[in-house]
Amino acid sequence: MPRNSIVSCIIAGVICCAASSDRAVPKVPVLSPYYVTPILIYLLDNEKIDTTMVAKKAAKDLVGFKRSSRMPESLTFDAFNFELNGLGDDNFMQPDLSVVDPSFMAVSKEEYQSFGVSSRALAFWFYGQGNKMTEKNASINKFIRDITVGKRVVILDFNAFKYYNNASWKENRVDPFVHNPVNIGTQVAIHTFREGEYCRSVTMGMMKFALPEISVKGFPCSNSDSYISLVNVAMQTLLEDPFIGPDSVITVDLKNIKNVEARDGFIQISTKEAGMKAAIKFKRVQPEEGDNAALQFAISFESKEYASPIEEGNAIVTGVFGSFDDVMNFEHDEEIIAASNRAKAKLPSLKKKFKAGFAPGESLLLKMPFKTPDDTNEWMWVEITVWTDSVFKGILQNDPVYVQNLQAGALVDIKEADMFDYILMKSDGSYEGNETGEIMERRRSKH
Repeated sequence: MPRNSIVSCIIAGVICCAASSDRAVPKVPVLSPYYVTPILIYLLDNEKIDTTMVAKKAAKDLVGFKRSSRMPESLTFDAFNFELNGLGDDNFMQPDLSVVDPSFMAVSKEEYQSFGVSSRALAFWFYGQGNKMTEKNASINKFIRDITVGKRVVILDFNAFKYYNNASWKENRVDPFVHNPVNIGTQVAIHTFREGEYCRSVTMGMMKFALPEISVKGFPCSNSDSYISLVNVAMQTLLEDPFIGPDSVITVDLKNIKNVEARDGFIQISTKEAGMKAAIKFKRVQPEEGDNAALQFAISFESKEYASPIEEGNAIVTGVFGSFDDVMNFEHDEEIIAASNRAKAKLPSLKKKFKAGFAPGESLLLKMPFKTPDDTNEWMWVEITVWTDSVFKGILQNDPVYVQNLQAGALVDIKEADMFDYILMKSDGSYEGNETGEIMERRRSKH
């Protein structure tokens, strides 16, 4: 495929490649030819900001940027514009705390409350060619920090929908750029939420780096942390090497991550047996409601080698980070059976909560028996996705040791009567249940 054809595919937001039979196919660049970065600075209480000073500082510090009153049809240079808006102005985005996730606000409680009634904001737009994006983001972020020093403000990174005061902006949006390449996880948010029986994660802010947003869906909600980590690795890999193979595949390799902070963080959450490497296949998808209106790549689990996309996703996640399965062999004596009976007594209240719908970050796992070849039981955890009458459908969370023809990620049908224990995962990271497991762990620690 000629180079101009490859470029036209990327501009159109399409992953497309072709190869002649007599030469290797080059990797395809995924950098967008342009970027757009909006940032809003909300003024709290009676805070003021001198727009003349802002204009002068921008002219001095934003080297290579021109002020432009509107986005040009052809982005042949880097530009910015700003305006001060308030209540009654068409362009003023009034704060609405009911739609703001507090976990995305790095501000004090007092600033949070003042932000809710803020009536003025300085709105910036930065846009230009999609090259040297680490340097451009570093320059933009430092400029925003400098003009808000000593000011009572809340800064909204509009692409990521994250909020900062001046100090937390410096810590999260300026200081990380001492490393090049930057740890992109400090600059981009990952939003995770429940979609029916499963969960979905999507990046917010990759477009600041002229890169596609990344999403993954249809995974067990109890494994959210693992899939968020997979998205993080994919983000960092694309930042450091913004190309994909002709089959829309990238290879993620924890040991080859150049940013030391990101690399060490990924390795730290991996087990000693982790492969730390995997091939990730992308496919282009349309942004869903609430996503950034930008080119988006979804991590695809469509290999015919696996019985389901969930099994493939689990294999990739465990291939990169390893498995934390822990095998314990104990007789079900009087103490353990009593704990199991207490867990079973919770079933009515658990069912009521399940039917009402879980909040983001919540999930229910049940410990269930699976028959081994010698007709004994291997007890494993299943995340429940469907609960009808006395039957569950769910996702197996463990790789069996003794049970054959079954692996983590398998979709299984189980009976309510066979439930032995439960874990109710809560949105704050805590959990309820697993009394039988705690008894076994206590006994093992004594040996």
